[in-house]
Amino acid sequence: MRELLPRLPGVLTGATRPSTPAEACEFAELCGRPFQQRFGAAARLYGEAFAADPRWPRVRSPPTGTRPPAPAARAARGDGNDAPTSPEARAALRGLVREWLGRTGAAAEGRRRAERGRAELAADTLSAWLRESDLSRVRGPLWLAALPADEAGAWVAFWADVRVARTRAPRAGAGPAREMRDGTANGRERRFQHRPERDRFQTR
Repeated sequence: MRELLPRLPGVLTGATRPSTPAEACEFAELCGRPFQQRFGAAARLYGEAFAADPRWPRVRSPPTGTRPPAPAARAARGDGNDAPTSPEARAALRGLVREWLGRTGAAAEGRRRAERGRAELAADTLSAWLRESDLSRVRGPLWLAALPADEAGAWVAFWADVRVARTRAPRAGAGPAREMRDGTANGRERRFQHRPERDRFQTR
């Protein structure tokens, strides 16, 4: 990561570009480090990498799936050195967060089904989302109440789907995961399958 630092200014200004999607993700991770706090740039670089690499999130998502959505969520709430100020730009970032979480969750569910006896993969991903403080402003009822009604409704439905999907993939040998007390949402049983065109999981 340290070897990327000399090239970072050029990447931030657009004078140079990462050579591969994987390198773009490495630059994005660098931008999200505490000594950089360039969460807006991190979100942009992740977005460029994912647009170029359709295999994501299968090959780039960590086990808990909270990165890269986390820096995009932080930029959307105004954190960091390069957070956008316009409501439209922040709403666009929140849209990316929901899209990326959905894609990560769908990949985790696919791994759970493909790897017999590894139900904890999906459960850990979903439980991490419900604990992740960086996602609190797109999860807690007080924050959601400040969003446009249609966006808030999409988030409420999203988190309802997450909670139901988590109960369908219990962590092996463990009880229910502890959830941050920042809001609840109830919904009828849903299968965990993301619908990108609606930023939702498909109900069956």
